[in-house]
Amino acid sequence: AVLPSGTLNAAIDLPFDDLANGRATVVFTDLDLTPVNALLPPESIELQGKVSGALNALGFDAFPSLNGEVVPNGVTLAVPYLGTRYQAEGAVEVQPDGFFLDQWALFDEDGSEARFNGTVLHTSFKEWDLDFGIEISDRPIALMNIPITDDALFYGTAKGTGDINVSGYGPALQIDATLETGFGTDFALPMDSQNDVDYAEFVRFKKAQTDAKPTAAPRGTFSNTRLNLGIDVNEGAQARIVFDRKVGDEIVGNATGHLDLEVNDFEQLDMTGNLEIT
Repeated sequence: AVLPSGTLNAAIDLPFDDLANGRATVVFTDLDLTPVNALLPPESIELQGKVSGALNALGFDAFPSLNGEVVPNGVTLAVPYLGTRYQAEGAVEVQPDGFFLDQWALFDEDGSEARFNGTVLHTSFKEWDLDFGIEISDRPIALMNIPITDDALFYGTAKGTGDINVSGYGPALQIDATLETGFGTDFALPMDSQNDVDYAEFVRFKKAQTDAKPTAAPRGTFSNTRLNLGIDVNEGAQARIVFDRKVGDEIVGNATGHLDLEVNDFEQLDMTGNLEIT
């Protein structure tokens, strides 16, 4: 294991004949968060930056019970599946069964702000249970920044307001959102990543044939990712329906309407709704 950099001071009372009553107090400053990512489910979230705080540990006959507070310093939180990264400000309450984040502020690269609440539960730092809620009510914040790849079922950039919930247990990750998008959104739906799908049906947003199979392997190692989005597309958003990325065969225009988009854990895409491109 890689030990994090930073300053750490500890006071330990460890009676070897009674480890269950062993105690420790740890005070740390500018502790690097990077090694924490190895403890989290792969491709769920990624943390960078430093933290300061104090933790009390009780009971060393098994995994100790932890209590305390952790305060971030220049911490960024990334969601690899959506390609987004945010500056995070707040405090973490540490309890024996998890970490609790109340009324955090998240900022994207343009300074747009969202409010964030979350819990990260665990059993001795295993069997992780994540539940994050994000509320965006002021100005639109970055919601997606997915580059063009051969296996992408959708890609592009999106900004918007609304509510997002990210939950996960073990290897499964669920992303649910109700959003409004407008200026700053450039969303692409590549038809050439779908197999045996009639273009006319798909453009009308009818469900593809049940026997259709994706042509590419799922992105990333977090293959049990489910995505459910309800999106009101307002004036200023741009949409692309891409028939062939290699030759640039696509329909591009300003988009308005509503879309319901679902990606299951096999990365099969189901999209319904009414989107007008002009």
